[in-house]
Amino acid sequence: MKTSYPHQKEDSIIKRIFKSFINPFTLILTCLAIISFITDVLIVSPADRDITAVTLVLIMVAISGILRFVQETRSNNSVKNLYPWLRLQLLLK
Repeated sequence: MKTSYPHQKEDSIIKRIFKSFINPFTLILTCLAIISFITDVLIVSPADRDITAVTLVLIMVAISGILRFVQETRSNNSVKNLYPWLRLQLLLK
């Protein structure tokens, strides 16, 4: 009986980056950024315009996506490094 580990097709880097930024947390933050942009920039007088809230929320979205991408890349690399060890354990049993 031959036992092997599952082979999965690896997603492209573009797809992984896209997946990192599309999640409920970033979607809510993006909606908040849009609402802040409308209320703080578009519908106020030019003297009262303030893009601070919009900028901060977009920075939070960027940091969240980047952290998720880096963490998922590291975990995928760790799993790839464990496969040879798993194969060795299966062969020994």
